[in-house]
Amino acid sequence: MHELKDNQSTSTDFFGAHATRWLGLYGVKPAFMDRLELFTDSVKSALPDGTGRVLDFGCGPGVIAMAIAESGYDVVGMDGAELMIETARKEQARRGIENAEFRVMDAREFSIPPESFDAVVCSSVIEYVEDDAALVKKLIGTLRPGGRLVISVPNAASLIGKTEDLLRDTVVFARRAGGQHLGYSRRRYRRVAFLKLLQSLGLGSFACTSFEVPVLGRAGVAVSRLKRVGVMLLVVGRKGAPDATADHCEPRRTQKAISRKNLWEEAPRAVRRLIGRPLSLLPRRALLGRGFRQSLDFVEEAQWWPADKSRDYQLAQVRRVCQLAYERSAFYAKHFDEAGFDPRSIKTLDDLSCLPTIDRDDLRNNIEAIYTRSPDSRGVDCVSTGGTGGEPLRFCIGSDRSGVDFAYLVSSWQRVGYDLRTPAAVFRGRAVAEDSRGLRHEFDPILNTHNYSAFHMSDENMRRYLEHVRGLGPCVLHVYPSTVAMLARFMRRHSVARLEQLRGIIAESEIVYPQQRSMVEDVFGCRYFSCYGHSEKLVSAAECEHSTDYHIWPTYGYFELLDDKGCRISESGRRGEIVGTGFINSVVPFIRYRTGDFATYVSDRCDACRREHVCIRDIEGHRTQEILVAADNSLIPWTALNMHDDTFAYVRRFQFRQEVPGRAVLRVVPGVGFGDEERKRIIKSLDAKLQGRLLLSVVLTDAIDVTPQGKAIYVDQAIEGIPDGWGGEEPEMPLGERRPAVSVERG
Repeated sequence: MHELKDNQSTSTDFFGAHATRWLGLYGVKPAFMDRLELFTDSVKSALPDGTGRVLDFGCGPGVIAMAIAESGYDVVGMDGAELMIETARKEQARRGIENAEFRVMDAREFSIPPESFDAVVCSSVIEYVEDDAALVKKLIGTLRPGGRLVISVPNAASLIGKTEDLLRDTVVFARRAGGQHLGYSRRRYRRVAFLKLLQSLGLGSFACTSFEVPVLGRAGVAVSRLKRVGVMLLVVGRKGAPDATADHCEPRRTQKAISRKNLWEEAPRAVRRLIGRPLSLLPRRALLGRGFRQSLDFVEEAQWWPADKSRDYQLAQVRRVCQLAYERSAFYAKHFDEAGFDPRSIKTLDDLSCLPTIDRDDLRNNIEAIYTRSPDSRGVDCVSTGGTGGEPLRFCIGSDRSGVDFAYLVSSWQRVGYDLRTPAAVFRGRAVAEDSRGLRHEFDPILNTHNYSAFHMSDENMRRYLEHVRGLGPCVLHVYPSTVAMLARFMRRHSVARLEQLRGIIAESEIVYPQQRSMVEDVFGCRYFSCYGHSEKLVSAAECEHSTDYHIWPTYGYFELLDDKGCRISESGRRGEIVGTGFINSVVPFIRYRTGDFATYVSDRCDACRREHVCIRDIEGHRTQEILVAADNSLIPWTALNMHDDTFAYVRRFQFRQEVPGRAVLRVVPGVGFGDEERKRIIKSLDAKLQGRLLLSVVLTDAIDVTPQGKAIYVDQAIEGIPDGWGGEEPEMPLGERRPAVSVERG
């Protein structure tokens, strides 16, 4: 913990004198309203049945305590400032709240019976107390076994917080009503050190998030989740949890580092619109950053390397990744030792085959021991896969990977006529609001992309989308295979003229079906081009200019194709599972990771383009084209509903089940900590994309079935006219008839 300058004046007197002002802030300032929501949501998640006894220690004017009481809990609010308690009681009487009581109690005169509460709330209190550890110990003592402590403290990693520390003793800042309280705060807290303190006092199963930026209004709330921006830390811990590990706790909400990409994505839409026009005048290579420029220059050169040079590069990277994992990851150190594998003795790439492969379960069950550095380190993002196997995987990765990854994509897309000056019309998973013309369209000046809503693919919307794309001039389409198939079918049904200016179609994130490709190319009259990759950043591949075979990028990661006995495949025509060792993620190394995707081996070089890259074809298993049906019978690709944030943080597996258009059931196998608030958050996140076009209900289940071949079914579609996998067949209209559920075996 980082100590700040002590101030002998009593904070209790100061806060008491400002009780009425503090009460009013929760109704007008977005940062305070966000704090209120975070604390109440945390209590509801901790006590999902809606009952229990809650202590709010340091309750101030009682705003948080009363909000919790209004949710049905019995609440006791305590504060050392008599004026605060007096203000809370008046507000309680005004609102007619009967299941809350407020008492005056100073932290130095703590006397509360042990094990008398199911949850304890402590909002911004212990930083003002001389012996913070002693107070926290007493608060934990009041919890019943399994009870939750919900506590916030100042975030020592916050750049805004550090700025406040520099300014708080200045005359101007000290006279500001909003800054005077900082003079009474004794310390800020480093996340890992604070969690270790809580763990030593008997808490575990931590969930953490940063929050609060005192300026910028709603925009400040949006960026406050960046772990080096939010001035406060919210921590939720469970009393007596035996599985606690403070060094690498899994954050409740997805944490993001400060980076060019994250700041842009977290900025409110209004801010992006405001600064978008001047930004669009700058060269895009400059906007995308030095890391992207350096990576693109490297990729442009390395794609033409001879095979020997590529293998030398791969060998050096494999040695680097394995050595890092062995030295800094407890999981990999044990994994290597048990296999008798010494990363220092790697002489050739074939030596890696001595190491057993790992899979998604290995990562999920050992993620805390896999980290090579703390998730709280500078430049680390905590992310989630989209759950393509029905089981989202959460892990951490360096925030600089975006520039590297995008460089490989840009170099790949150039094979179909793309460059950074080329607009891309995007029909993928982004939620897009209506613009001033009622068109669901949003322009991104950084990436030069025109984003359209893949959740609103009605005939009228598709007509307007295509008219807008026609006005963009030379461009490419960036799509899911399923969304471009919808556009092509619409054009064919209504005899819509081709978009003659299209340079090509870039289709990613789903299986590409040959008959669907032929239909789309026939309708649009241009090349249909596909790439392959993962959120885990293991293997990247792109089709050749001269064929539909995929070329594996040798400098992105080390690719292996293994048969069912784990032997490496190098003969043309044989099929196997894709296994990757990634070069990009140094926070969570993926070494010989089984992807669950399968492909057919073609060759170790391409005679048509003369790249000496491994070539594969017929990739399967990486997101099928499964479809949900909206109330108006338009189709929604399930891939568009992938959530790469923490929407499914407390979910083990999930599956959509649909029997009638416009409604679906989301079947969920809950994980530890799943409660009513998680259910509501899932609905809220998905509805932000669906915007009422599909009504979802969440149903909990113990298990979700798989096919006889062991594959996950993401959409159990029971509506007639939507074939399983939707491999290019025209759905019959109108839809709406029910068919039997998919025949499956228990997995």
